[in-house]
Formats: sequence, structure tokens, C-alpha cells
Amino acid sequence: TTKQDAAGAIDYVSDYVTGKFSKVDLKDSFTSYNGSIVFASDSVQTTGSGISVSGAVATINKGGVYTVSGSSANGQLIISVDKLEQVHIVLSGVSLSCQNSAPFWVKSADKVVVTLKSGTVNKFEDGTTYGSDIDAPNACMYAKDDLTFNGTGTLEVISHLNNGIGCSNDLKFISGIYTVSAFNNAIKGKDSIAVLAAKITVLTADDAFK
Repeated sequence: TTKQDAAGAIDYVSDYVTGKFSKVDLKDSFTSYNGSIVFASDSVQTTGSGISVSGAVATINKGGVYTVSGSSANGQLIISVDKLEQVHIVLSGVSLSCQNSAPFWVKSADKVVVTLKSGTVNKFEDGTTYGSDIDAPNACMYAKDDLTFNGTGTLEVISHLNNGIGCSNDLKFISGIYTVSAFNNAIKGKDSIAVLAAKITVLTADDAFK
């Protein structure tokens, strides 16, 4: 069950978890951005600040709002900011594969919110190895901290190694259309998974939601 409060957030209660879809979780439109990231094959083009680039790997190292688009057959988007900072990613038509790791990896943040821009199709696909690093991600789209998805676009996630979308804290889906194919679990939230009004299709050999 859900209930809208006066501040604009939505409380939810279930048999498994009680929490809140905050105003940050629900926000899906912006008038200004801190920077943009455009993947272009084996390189990345950026504008604004708070972004570092190495080859086809773009790392966001400062909290703020960023747009991401373009395509790469072996690229990666990493978010690594202070634990007190929040990052909002607007996916505006991106197709990103990564041969030896997770193409989308939140290493550190207070919270990351991903907005699927209206009318766009976005895709992330991993390879069959993530290396031997003990801190390596365990999902194609992986976050060590809170992760929220919203917007009205489409997201396709294909994992050949492990989980599709994974989060070590709270994982939320506000809206959007999702197709998740995974070798292991399709969607995994260590602390919780909460869905408000998203359409999610999964194809997996293990659990759909865990």
C-alpha cells in the first residue's frame, strides 16, 4: 500500500519492508545539468564538470545531474562520489557494453537516481568475466549504495555472467519500461526492492526478484 504525504513523498508498506519514495526518487525532469557524457565507440566526449575519462570509461566524481547518451562496444560508466553526495543520471539513448566488467557501476554515493528520458531506448550488456577483484560488481548494472529508476523511457539489461540489476542497499523502480535478462537473478536488492508503477519483464534462470 502507498500513501502520498504533504511534502510530496510517497510512503509504502508491505509484508516485507516499509519505506518511502522520496521527492528525489520521484524527480524526473530538470532545467539544468552539471555535465553530459556521450559515448562514441572507443572514446567519450564530455561537457561540464565532475567527469573524468580514460579511453571509453567515464567516471562521475562529483554529485549533480548528468545526461548520458551514445554507444560503445566496450565502454563503462562509473559513479564514484563522496558518500554524502547524490547523483542523478538521465539516460538519453545510450547503448553500452563492457567486456570485462559491469557497464554501469556505482562504486560510492549516497544515492543514485537513473531517469529514462521519454522516447529513448537504453541498453546495458556485460561480458562473461569481471576479473578477480574482491570488490568487483556482481550485476550488469550494479550499485553499492541506494539506486532508484524513474522516467518514461525504456531500459534493456543483459547479463551473461551474474545478476541483471543489483544493489547492495535499497533498490527502487518508480516508473519506466524494463526488460532484464540475466544468467543468475534478474533484479537483486540486498536491503529491499520497491516498485511503484514500473513495467518490468524478466528472463532468468534463477529468481526474478530477490
